[in-house]
Amino acid sequence: MISAKRAAAVLLSLLLLLSMLVACDTGGDESDSSLASSGETSTVSQGPLDHIETQDLSLVLNVLVEGDYRTTYASTEVLAHEKNPSLLNEMIEERNNMLEAKLGVTLNEIRTAESSTMTDLLRNNQLSGSMLYDIVMPYFHDAAQLAPDGLFLNLYDFDEQINFDAPYWDSRCAEDVSVAGKLYFTTGDLSLLTFDCTHCLIFNKKLMRDLGIEENPYQLVLDGEWTIDKLHEMAKQATYDSDGVTGMTYKDTWGMFINQNYATSLFIASGERLSRKDEDDMPIITVNSENAVRVMDKIVSLFSDKSSTILIESFATEATAGGGTCWTEATRAVAEDRALFRSMAVIDLKELDEYADLDYGILPSPKFSADQEDYECYVSTVYASCIAIPATPAAEPEQIALALEVLNAASSVTVHDAYYETILKKRSLKDDESERVLDILFENRVYDLGAIYGWGQTTGIFDADSLTNFLNGIAVSGQNTFASKWETIEGKVKTGMEQTIAAYENIK
Repeated sequence: MISAKRAAAVLLSLLLLLSMLVACDTGGDESDSSLASSGETSTVSQGPLDHIETQDLSLVLNVLVEGDYRTTYASTEVLAHEKNPSLLNEMIEERNNMLEAKLGVTLNEIRTAESSTMTDLLRNNQLSGSMLYDIVMPYFHDAAQLAPDGLFLNLYDFDEQINFDAPYWDSRCAEDVSVAGKLYFTTGDLSLLTFDCTHCLIFNKKLMRDLGIEENPYQLVLDGEWTIDKLHEMAKQATYDSDGVTGMTYKDTWGMFINQNYATSLFIASGERLSRKDEDDMPIITVNSENAVRVMDKIVSLFSDKSSTILIESFATEATAGGGTCWTEATRAVAEDRALFRSMAVIDLKELDEYADLDYGILPSPKFSADQEDYECYVSTVYASCIAIPATPAAEPEQIALALEVLNAASSVTVHDAYYETILKKRSLKDDESERVLDILFENRVYDLGAIYGWGQTTGIFDADSLTNFLNGIAVSGQNTFASKWETIEGKVKTGMEQTIAAYENIK
């Protein structure tokens, strides 16, 4: 099962290769010459940049990205970085060379620091009129706090430079995060963190065989029958006291190691949304749907069932005392055949690379019921980076927009291709089925405005009473208090959304 977007990228790769072969073939015979002189012509595509006129802008663009203090979620896709595999760095260099050859544009990377954060730098830049940056790549949540204050340009104003219908731009993101027909930030093949922060499940295939579980999760996914009930049913079969010490701890065998924030992911995967858009492309709160309580019943049941599930954050203190973290201990449990399922983001697959013999597979978050048409794969946007043009850039906005088009188009056959087809599929994943599931994951990503903006927050993005997080608190409480909790926070959530809408309306 190859996604339409990936198929298009592969086709572009082949066309680019073909153009290179044609360009290198300088020894054509007489028959070739006579064909050319007869008036008959053949057109050979030049690849993903074929639609862009070659020119020399003699331009250096300043790109502001998240720096190394962000550790796991630092930007490493604009310039070569020591954290990257050598193949990825090679492709970054090739992509940037394509940009320079096509437009005469080079990139100067500016990295944030703990003492100079993305939001501070961008607000100071706007206030001072310094015009220090041309392209910025903040996390989605930060972008959502900055855009309503007029700090970014509307990307839809550059439709002559940017082809948002092309597969190297994420059309689902643009559809999900636009407001009033305007797009102030989005993502595409240039940004790898939006792929990395997509939620998923992994499962231990050896443990599944040892337990005699005959149903194949891969087949359930392909048949559209991978549901919360199936996940819960399988997880119950795997949980038992295995460490020889009385009492169940994280060192025993569990059906499911689950993150607290995976509750929101399961809610989205069930076909629900924290928010949607009306016919005028304006956000509306939809979390309190007719089906919301039923969905949360299943989620709370999974989280609170001690015969199937252990909360990863619940053993944070013990894990830290042992010299690790609760997340690395959860991964270790998978590697030691003590966890049948573990929730994670795609970026966490790197943790499994050190366990060469581990036989695991990857799955999308399950549906609420098999009646749902598609899998819905939540992107945790707290640390997923987007792309924006600041309102006061150093260069001409049209030139920046054109450079972004080249960067994303060229990334599709270089950086993204290396990351997706080689680093993820060939090095991290173990089988063809997981590769097909990865296509499903990335083709069905969801960017929920309610989660991105975090309406209702008073103490920041991790506020337990914000629209982003309140479902997670319900899930770990052991009781489905959705109705009463929503009644408590509904007023401030709606006030937060109305303030955002009003701010956008005031942008000149």
